[in-house]
Amino acid sequence: MSDSVHKQFFHDYPLYLPAQEAVLLGVVEREDTTNTGSTTHEQPAYYETPRGITGIGDVVYNEEKDAYHYTPELMLEDESGIIAQNAHELRENESNTVLSPIGDALSVAFELYQTSIIDTKPAHVLMLRESGYSHYNTSVILNIPVRDVKKYHRIGLERTSDAEKVCGLMDTLNEA
Repeated sequence: MSDSVHKQFFHDYPLYLPAQEAVLLGVVEREDTTNTGSTTHEQPAYYETPRGITGIGDVVYNEEKDAYHYTPELMLEDESGIIAQNAHELRENESNTVLSPIGDALSVAFELYQTSIIDTKPAHVLMLRESGYSHYNTSVILNIPVRDVKKYHRIGLERTSDAEKVCGLMDTLNEA
């Protein structure tokens, strides 16, 4: 994943919308019901970093501005404002959802920090880095400086290494 996250797509939707600081968590298949029947269509679910919320809506390309613009139709309820929790809840609560690679990594990060082995930010960074995102792309996705990405990545690696050591000790104890 050496390309900039600005140039990557998932299901024909940009992974990142710089003007809105929005990260694609996944794609939701939604049903439209009309008098003539029902049809389904895909809609992207973006996490808007400045507002700390996830919405499901539409993306259009503006040729004049050479940019994509996202308009949410449905806002998902989440009071945490934590991107990993939003990704996890999207996976758990929205049927017919396919998480983007970013959404997948962040959903795992949520499960990781729920274990109390690792704090929120190191879990976010660790899972994105382990998924192949560069320090720069991770900083863009999480809207934090690259130096913080490097710091949280080091902390995440240390915490998971410590946890592996504890598991090894427990295995040795159980074998005795």
